[in-house]
Amino acid sequence: MEEQWTVLKVVQWTTEYFKAKGFEQPRADAEVLLAHALGMERVQLYLNYDKPLSPEELAGFRGLVRRRADSSVSYAVYFVGSSMSASLNPFFLWKQLSH
Repeated sequence: MEEQWTVLKVVQWTTEYFKAKGFEQPRADAEVLLAHALGMERVQLYLNYDKPLSPEELAGFRGLVRRRADSSVSYAVYFVGSSMSASLNPFFLWKQLSH
């Protein structure tokens, strides 16, 4: 039987992968990329934590993770061209502008 990848499992795995790569905000990066891949707001990941991902959704997400891991961009928010973190967390925006 093939392993079932849920939203929660994918976020947890990707967070550990990004931690190993030394990312500053591995959980946030994982969530931003997954939300983007699934066409959801980040908060919806928490509401759908047990949702299994389709093979197509997983493939799209894997591509984003690969690109993010190879990118020199500091944060996934910029990588996917989203301003969602800035709107949810003013400190995040200030921190990015101050670097």
